[in-house]
Amino acid sequence: MLSPAAVMAAEEPAASSESAGQAAQDRQAYAKSICDMISAEAKGNDLPEAFMARLIWKES
Repeated sequence: MLSPAAVMAAEEPAASSESAGQAAQDRQAYAKSICDMISAEAKGNDLPEAFMARLIWKES
């Protein structure tokens, strides 16, 4: 199974350096939002963040 970032990268057409920079920022923002969601769910369920991240990674 491909990671969300890999899917996004595969779907992006060849771009100029300006839009490539924007794409990199978008990927960083996407990754941060995923990390924030994992953190919130872990805290909401009284689980360590690292455990929740590994669980999601393993089960996806």
